[in-house]
Amino acid sequence: MNYRLRTKKGFTMLEAILVVAVIAVILAAISPLFRTVVEGREKQDRQIELMQIGRVGMDDMVRNIKTATAFVTADASTLEFEDWEGTNIEYDLNGDTLEKDGDSLAEPIDSLTFTYYDSDGDITVDPLEVRSVEISMTVSDAEGKTDPVTFTSIVAMRKDAASPSMVAINEINYNAPQGGVNEKKNEWIEIYNFGDDA
Repeated sequence: MNYRLRTKKGFTMLEAILVVAVIAVILAAISPLFRTVVEGREKQDRQIELMQIGRVGMDDMVRNIKTATAFVTADASTLEFEDWEGTNIEYDLNGDTLEKDGDSLAEPIDSLTFTYYDSDGDITVDPLEVRSVEISMTVSDAEGKTDPVTFTSIVAMRKDAASPSMVAINEINYNAPQGGVNEKKNEWIEIYNFGDDA
């Protein structure tokens, strides 16, 4: 008489424990890698955010300095100048906020310094001699998740900004057509400048 043992297919308790242990070891090995990937992504996102914050401040300052006709101060912590419309524009750091004319422009800013140069490229503190400005601005992450980013730019006044080209006009003569469609060819404007007293 042959007795066959009928075995039920399945896992024994020992096999189940081994599978769980192997999975736990694999997860423990992968978990730091996953955490590193997530932290790297957060750091990259924060770095991009800091770059955008810095660009907002630098772009605004560079664009406006190009319109400067005269500098009011040549101070390392405050930039103040008059643009070609006669408007005074001032940039300074208030705490960790870059301000333009007292309004918040960008934050958080760690440091902001201005260095002024004359027409020979020498450093000057005389506002009347300033022809270019070097801006150095450092933006940092308040949470410390990424390294600070430093922006530097040298902006020169436009050559024509210090003396905008204007023409004094003493007299304008307009010869209007006397009528008819074909009279347009006889239309002209004469502009006269009779010296510097205009």
